[in-house]
Amino acid sequence: MRALLIGWTTDWHVFWTAGHAVVTGHDPYAAVLALQSGYPLFYPGPALLLLAPFGLLSHQAGWLAWGAVTGGLFGLAARSYGRGLWIAALSACFAEAVTFGQWVPLLIAAAILPWLVGARVAKPSVGAALWVWRPTRAAVLSGLVLLVLSLVVLPGWPAEWLAAVRQTNHIPPVMKPWGWVLLLAAARWRTPEGRLLLALAFIPQTTSLYESLPLFLVCRRRWDAYALAAFSHVAAFIQDRYFSAPGQVLETVIAHRWPVFLVTLWLPALIMVLRPEQGQPHFPFFRRTG
Repeated sequence: MRALLIGWTTDWHVFWTAGHAVVTGHDPYAAVLALQSGYPLFYPGPALLLLAPFGLLSHQAGWLAWGAVTGGLFGLAARSYGRGLWIAALSACFAEAVTFGQWVPLLIAAAILPWLVGARVAKPSVGAALWVWRPTRAAVLSGLVLLVLSLVVLPGWPAEWLAAVRQTNHIPPVMKPWGWVLLLAAARWRTPEGRLLLALAFIPQTTSLYESLPLFLVCRRRWDAYALAAFSHVAAFIQDRYFSAPGQVLETVIAHRWPVFLVTLWLPALIMVLRPEQGQPHFPFFRRTG
């Protein structure tokens, strides 16, 4: 499936269309297909429930409200988590996520705030990686509650969602050129940061700026976050300067920008993961026993 480069309002237009369809009693998957954007709706029933309240608003008001809510929740989570996570809000990754009306700020907040953990099921791919980072029973139980509720409200969504997912042509970073180097994060699989980076490397995605926002969770120091934020703006500049001309095919853009994102975002995150902390062994796979 080929599609033109998605415009800066198109992502939210898709989400608002789905949420509006739910509150007006229409099929959200059919409503998104009717947009003829080139892609089906890749999000499951729980995501549609969370989008429904915003579908009661106009397109513009819903977009502003979604950005305010998800950005505000990210701020609360960053304050709770520490480690300079709030610096991610200064990054091009966060700016793109909010501008596009994307889910990643909400999912990161759900990984940190206990009363929001169930929201991770709205985007199972990123949600699963964040669960690997911080596995809890509460996240599983809360996700199941939201899942059951979505089946009550929209009993037919699983079949339509699975049909949509089968049409995706996104591939995980580890399968992209030189993406195999991210497997080195397995050397730190005992740490949450190592597990997160490894899990993110196996998630099919467009490897966009907004999808790189969870990389800020591997930062252990404030200056790490500052560095990653600065690198994100370098990546954004190169993307906008060379890969964002009107009419380009999205898949071509994804392929061309990957080396830039690998060097500016993923490799710095890998270095942060592999860098030994005080008291941490250099090679945890080769610890002495006995």
